[in-house]
Amino acid sequence: MIIVKKSWGKGFATEAAYACVEIAINHGEVQVITASASPENKGSLKVLEKIGFPFKCMKWFEDTEQEELYYEYRI
Repeated sequence: MIIVKKSWGKGFATEAAYACVEIAINHGEVQVITASASPENKGSLKVLEKIGFPFKCMKWFEDTEQEELYYEYRI
Protein backbone atom coordinates (compact mmCIF):
# COMPACT_ATOMS: atom_id res chain seq x y z
CA MET A 1 0.00 0.00 0.00
CA ILE A 2 1.36 3.41 -0.91
CA ILE A 3 -0.02 6.62 0.58
CA VAL A 4 1.13 9.99 -0.74
CA LYS A 5 3.33 11.91 1.67
CA LYS A 6 0.87 14.79 2.20
CA SER A 7 -1.58 12.23 3.65
CA TRP A 8 0.86 10.68 6.12
CA GLY A 9 -0.12 10.81 9.78
CA LYS A 10 -3.85 11.14 9.15
CA GLY A 11 -4.80 7.53 9.90
CA PHE A 12 -5.46 6.38 6.33
CA ALA A 13 -2.93 3.54 6.45
CA THR A 14 -4.31 2.30 9.77
CA GLU A 15 -7.89 2.36 8.49
CA ALA A 16 -6.89 0.54 5.29
CA ALA A 17 -4.97 -2.08 7.28
CA TYR A 18 -7.97 -2.62 9.60
CA ALA A 19 -10.19 -3.06 6.55
CA CYS A 20 -7.83 -5.67 5.06
CA VAL A 21 -7.82 -7.65 8.31
CA GLU A 22 -11.63 -7.52 8.49
CA ILE A 23 -11.92 -8.78 4.92
CA ALA A 24 -9.55 -11.66 5.69
CA ILE A 25 -11.47 -12.56 8.86
CA ASN A 26 -14.82 -12.48 7.05
CA HIS A 27 -13.46 -14.48 4.11
CA GLY A 28 -13.33 -17.57 6.29
CA GLU A 29 -10.45 -19.35 4.59
CA VAL A 30 -7.57 -17.14 5.68
CA GLN A 31 -5.69 -18.48 8.69
CA VAL A 32 -2.62 -16.24 8.87
CA ILE A 33 -1.86 -12.73 7.64
CA THR A 34 1.82 -11.81 7.38
CA ALA A 35 3.41 -8.40 7.17
CA SER A 36 6.89 -6.95 7.18
CA ALA A 37 8.47 -3.52 7.33
CA SER A 38 11.91 -2.02 7.24
CA PRO A 39 13.21 -1.15 10.72
CA GLU A 40 13.62 2.45 9.53
CA ASN A 41 9.97 2.72 8.46
CA LYS A 42 8.59 3.89 11.81
CA GLY A 43 5.19 4.78 10.33
CA SER A 44 4.55 1.28 9.00
CA LEU A 45 5.74 -0.29 12.25
CA LYS A 46 3.35 1.94 14.19
CA VAL A 47 0.43 0.87 11.96
CA LEU A 48 1.23 -2.82 12.47
CA GLU A 49 1.36 -2.34 16.23
CA LYS A 50 -1.89 -0.32 16.27
CA ILE A 51 -3.83 -3.02 14.46
CA GLY A 52 -2.52 -5.74 16.76
CA PHE A 53 -0.01 -7.60 14.61
CA PRO A 54 2.33 -9.54 16.91
CA PHE A 55 6.05 -9.28 16.12
CA LYS A 56 7.44 -12.71 15.17
CA CYS A 57 11.10 -12.21 14.29
CA MET A 58 13.62 -10.44 12.08
CA LYS A 59 13.66 -12.03 8.64
CA TRP A 60 15.75 -11.60 5.48
CA PHE A 61 13.75 -10.66 2.36
CA GLU A 62 15.28 -11.29 -1.05
CA ASP A 63 13.08 -8.74 -2.85
CA THR A 64 14.20 -5.84 -0.65
CA GLU A 65 17.63 -7.34 0.03
CA GLN A 66 17.41 -6.49 3.70
CA GLU A 67 16.40 -7.81 7.08
CA GLU A 68 12.95 -6.62 8.11
CA LEU A 69 10.66 -6.94 11.08
CA TYR A 70 8.25 -9.80 10.38
CA TYR A 71 4.75 -10.05 11.86
CA GLU A 72 2.10 -12.78 11.85
CA TYR A 73 -1.58 -12.30 12.70
CA ARG A 74 -3.35 -15.60 13.31
CA ILE A 75 -7.09 -15.63 12.73
